[in-house]
Amino acid sequence: MDWSSSLNVTISETQGRVPITILHVDGRINLGNTDVLEQAAQEAYARGARDFLLDLNNVPSLTSAGLRSIHWIYKMVSQSPSGDESVQGATANQKSKSLHIKLFTTSPQVLKVLQLAGFDLYIDTYQDQNEAIAAF
Repeated sequence: MDWSSSLNVTISETQGRVPITILHVDGRINLGNTDVLEQAAQEAYARGARDFLLDLNNVPSLTSAGLRSIHWIYKMVSQSPSGDESVQGATANQKSKSLHIKLFTTSPQVLKVLQLAGFDLYIDTYQDQNEAIAAF
């Protein structure tokens, strides 16, 4: 198995209610290439990006390593300067969703993996990019 399969991440910016950094991911995210996605997110964050849309529309499948990378980005953007997670308000028995990261994909396979892993409990996932942008 080729663990170093190619992953391409390009970055674009768009303006919603806030400036949004879009990470366009192309390829299968696996153990051999998660650093590509994480480095792109970290570099954008270091340049001041705080609201991220992960465009997973060209990701054919998602491994546990890909899930870990998405979670790593979630943790990076969800920490406020005070150390409290910056999420939408919720009751004690309810999970909160991130204000700073959204996912976009139309892939049924990727959507299923995200749901099975419980990511839909704390990261909004959209099948329409314009709706995702409007949600920030």
